[in-house]
Amino acid sequence: MENNSTRKKNEPRVQIRPREGKRKYELRIGSSLHTISVTEQADIYLEVTLCCSPAHADGIVYTVCFSRPRFGIDATYNKEQWVYTKIFDIHRNLVFRADKWGKIKDVLNREEVLAAWEKTRQDLSDSAFGKDAGLLQKIAIFGAQLRTDLAAVYRNDLFFQWLCNDLYGTYEGAGAPRTTGKRVAGLIGAADIAIQEEKQVLFAEDAKTMIEVCGTLAPRKINIKRLNHDLFLQVGATGSGNLHFSYAGHYLFTDRSGFFDQAALSVSAVIDGIYNRRMIYALNTIL
Repeated sequence: MENNSTRKKNEPRVQIRPREGKRKYELRIGSSLHTISVTEQADIYLEVTLCCSPAHADGIVYTVCFSRPRFGIDATYNKEQWVYTKIFDIHRNLVFRADKWGKIKDVLNREEVLAAWEKTRQDLSDSAFGKDAGLLQKIAIFGAQLRTDLAAVYRNDLFFQWLCNDLYGTYEGAGAPRTTGKRVAGLIGAADIAIQEEKQVLFAEDAKTMIEVCGTLAPRKINIKRLNHDLFLQVGATGSGNLHFSYAGHYLFTDRSGFFDQAALSVSAVIDGIYNRRMIYALNTIL
């Protein structure tokens, strides 16, 4: 029987290397949440400029700039959209230090991000929604996370993990995945979910390369007690502890620039019939 973890004879290795430059993308974020008491769905559109500077002894420097979020064709915001937009303001301009594979290690413009958060926090507190107890609690929790470990906020965030993934390096060809352990925050309350992410070459033809990614729950690393606690805080009920998780996506490289031209990720977490969360991210190069 063939061992899929071994490179087939004469199958070429594939190398993805970071290169100096920048690329602009159209980003779509699809979010849906269904619980016993809440149904929420949103489609958010932004433009993203990703700059890469790999000529650093300790890895790569990314500069990431976002436009303001758009919610369909309607120029006006409802409460949830306004709050989302205000909070997203702190992410509008970010500078990350990543390791040589592309994984976020640190935030280099920490003071700028924290100053943006203080302005956002004040705007939210002064707004018509400033007496919303649930919103005030979320503000306090997020602010504490930023001050305690700013780098971890981005390093463990599902979106930023995907945008600045550890993609670079050598792939042994189809059927030989690279596996990375990760922690994903915010998918179910404040509890982190430990996963194993696999990346492998789906195809490599001429200058085109597609990297497929899939994720599974890390064995014996799910804290069911913490998960049920967070679930109870959100929906007022607890589940059996059976978490059904799916995680799949891809990155398409069409030239030797070191930048992907297209990327997508779909992630879902379902617990019994009381909690169903799904996130979809899609990036396409703006020509």
